[in-house]
Amino acid sequence: MWVADITYVPTPAGFLYLSVVIDAYSRRVVGWSMGSVGDCYDNALCESFFASLECELIDRKRFATRYEARRALFKYYRGLL
Repeated sequence: MWVADITYVPTPAGFLYLSVVIDAYSRRVVGWSMGSVGDCYDNALCESFFASLECELIDRKRFATRYEARRALFKYYRGLL
C-alpha cells in the first residue's frame, strides 16, 4: 500500500509545495509528484514523514530561495534511501 500527502516549505520567494508517496511496508519514499485532491485514505504515515522532515530540516534552516530549498529537500530524501 502506498500513502501520499502534501506539505509546504516557506521561502522568501514564496511557498515551495512538496508531495510524497511512501510505501507503507518499507516506509521508503517511492516518489514525489502532485496527487489528486480529496483522497481520504489513511495518510498517518505521510503525516509522520512530514513531521520528521519539518523537525529535522525545515524548522532548523531558513531557505533564501526555492532552489536552495529544493536542494536541501533532495539531500534529505536521498539520505533516507
